[in-house]
Amino acid sequence: MIRFLLLFITLALITGCYCKRSDEVTIPEEKTSISPEKMSEILTDFHLLQSAMKQKQSKREDFKFENRYYHYLIFKKYNVTQEEFENSLEYYKYRIDELNNIYEDVITNLSVLESEIKSKK
Repeated sequence: MIRFLLLFITLALITGCYCKRSDEVTIPEEKTSISPEKMSEILTDFHLLQSAMKQKQSKREDFKFENRYYHYLIFKKYNVTQEEFENSLEYYKYRIDELNNIYEDVITNLSVLESEIKSKK
């Protein structure tokens, strides 16, 4: 019985040491197909869309379909696929300085749009 328990503990330790840990992350090495400038423009449009859809959400039953359709239109506008966007977002997620710069541009873009709208009132 003790031998069985010792064998079981040894196997558990060996297996535990050789298994890949679930918190280990593989950072994408390949270059992204979407430049930081284009990514900030796409994300600006996504945030505008998100805000507009939030306003309409309670009023529309076909919200999910409409939301997907508008995302499709944004991808089409910038000539990228959803897969390219997701891969690029994954790429930038591990390059936090670049992602911070992208989001600084997004904030600037949204602030400029807000100023333009306020000046027209």
